[in-house]
Amino acid sequence: MNYNPGSRVARVEMKILLVLLLFAIYCGADFSGSCGSDCHWEFNNSTGKLSISGTGEISCSSCGYKDYKSYIKEVEINNGITSIGESAFSGISGMTSISIPNSVNSFGYFAFSKCTGLTSVNIPSSVTSIGNCSFYGCTGLKSINLPNSITSIEENTFYNCGLTSIDIPNSVNFIGPYAFSGCSKLTSIIIPNSVTSIEQYAFRGCSGVTSVNIPDSVTYIGQYAFSGCNSLTSVTIPSSVSFVEDYTFYECSGLKSVTIQKSATSIGSYAFYNCSGLTSITIPDSIASIGDYSFSFCTGLTSISIPSSVKSIGSGTFSGCKNLKYNKHDNAYYLGNEANPYHALIMAESKTISSCVIHKDTQVIAEGTFYDCSGLKSVTIPSSVTSIGGNAFSYCSALKSINISNNVTSIGNRAFYGCSGLTTVNIPESVTSIGDYTFYGCSGLTSINIPNSVTSIGEHAFAYCSGLTSLTIPDSVTSIGNNAFYDCSGLTSINIPNKISSIEEYTFNGCSGLTSITIPNSVTSIGEFAFYGCKGLTSVTIPNSVTSIGLYAFNLCSGLSSVNISESVTFIDNYAFYECASLTRVIYLGSSDPGKSSQSVFEGCTQLKNICITQSYNSKSFCGITEIVELSQCDVEPSSSSSTGSKKLPSESAAAILPSAISVLAIILIILW
Repeated sequence: MNYNPGSRVARVEMKILLVLLLFAIYCGADFSGSCGSDCHWEFNNSTGKLSISGTGEISCSSCGYKDYKSYIKEVEINNGITSIGESAFSGISGMTSISIPNSVNSFGYFAFSKCTGLTSVNIPSSVTSIGNCSFYGCTGLKSINLPNSITSIEENTFYNCGLTSIDIPNSVNFIGPYAFSGCSKLTSIIIPNSVTSIEQYAFRGCSGVTSVNIPDSVTYIGQYAFSGCNSLTSVTIPSSVSFVEDYTFYECSGLKSVTIQKSATSIGSYAFYNCSGLTSITIPDSIASIGDYSFSFCTGLTSISIPSSVKSIGSGTFSGCKNLKYNKHDNAYYLGNEANPYHALIMAESKTISSCVIHKDTQVIAEGTFYDCSGLKSVTIPSSVTSIGGNAFSYCSALKSINISNNVTSIGNRAFYGCSGLTTVNIPESVTSIGDYTFYGCSGLTSINIPNSVTSIGEHAFAYCSGLTSLTIPDSVTSIGNNAFYDCSGLTSINIPNKISSIEEYTFNGCSGLTSITIPNSVTSIGEFAFYGCKGLTSVTIPNSVTSIGLYAFNLCSGLSSVNISESVTFIDNYAFYECASLTRVIYLGSSDPGKSSQSVFEGCTQLKNICITQSYNSKSFCGITEIVELSQCDVEPSSSSSTGSKKLPSESAAAILPSAISVLAIILIILW
């Protein structure tokens, strides 16, 4: 068969030959460009090698060589380069090796992140700084040497890497957050005695680690630092560590034994949560508090010694520890030590108990001990008890009275939350603070004595105590939290101590029965909604210490007829006296407008007739109201010819009347002439 160059087959063959020729040229071609002020790159596509030369920093995250990242297999950095900049090689997943010269001193953020093909990296001793996330997501990286020039391992540096071992040099003093988080193939961690801080999540999810040595140099171990290290079997927390932070060993299911050296003062919430393999733990007598759920679901735990130093135990601390043996006494379960097996009352026998006599040697009532024991009618608290935990009696709606001994120094937040049947309770002089929500919703409470020892009343402390009619707050109290007396609708009178510097937001909101209030000279601010809906108030005097009145502060105080505002008030927020329907007169002793001409401060005050100001007042309006009069004329009846029922400043009235009087006089003179 004769070859015909013009035939269709021949044309196809020619095209194929041309494509093959171009591909051959492409494969042998070199590509190059700039990657910094004095850096140059060259890529050989046939070998997959990227070479970088020059001086200074590789400072581009989207250099031309990134276009060939799918083909780059090897990177050679020549001597002279001093820094590998941010994201310089990020995402070059096919790179399997890199050569870094001794001239390099730093790696930027994300320098090698997600280089999943890298298996090992040799970092020269010239490098002193490795930036955050430098090797983030290098899942194929099995080994790396860290030189003695490194002083810290920063945040996320080796996050989710494939490292099987790591040698941390003794020059390192800081291991940052998430530094080795997710390195599931690591089997052991040796932390040198140069390290002082292991930050949060540092080794979280290192599920292959079986052992870790924490030296005495470490003073801080952050939250979640070793959480999810499921293969870890034992750990000793050195005496240099003062606190076992929240979630530190969270869900370390393989952990069998823990030793906490003496000097630690607290065990944080969820610290050993779901360490189901834990069979023994040594708690030293330096520990004063054990946090919420700290040993919850440690199903392997059969016994634990709580030293007498422990003064508070959190909510659900031992919940789910189904094999833990308790000491039982009169409808309740206890934990303690050899000398006092009943040191801490942990929980009620059931939610249905109606009474409980607490053991005479008990010192601590744990958080949530009688939570939701709605049928509990009586509790005997012995004089040995020194602390009552938060939520200890929450929702014990049948409980009518409780006697707290003078040895109790601490009553936790929400201790009597929702005890709607509680009518009387004594607070001993040993107590210094009433915590947040302590008596929230105790609607049956009619009276309570707050001793002189109390210095603070927490947020919502007496909210919805609608049965309270009067309350004396001692002069020792220096702070009252927001919403402290929210919706105490039965409260008719209350004193505010002269050490209170601010009336916080919502403090007396909804106290509709309150008929009078004296604000002391110590108060400098009245917060938002502070007296909202106090319908029984008829008059309020703002002392000369107050500088600001917040949003809706006296909104819907429908009985309020007069307000005296001192000269110290320089700011009144919008709607501060909104819909005070009975308000007829406001006296202001200052010299400039505190409402900044806002017209909403007295919106809805339909009966407001007089805004009384002093001669020194220098504005033409007060909170957007232009009809204002001098204090000396405040009680003069409005003119019948006035359409608004209010008066203008005398100086303004004279200025308005004078031209008319002159005109009338001129007409009379013309007629007579």
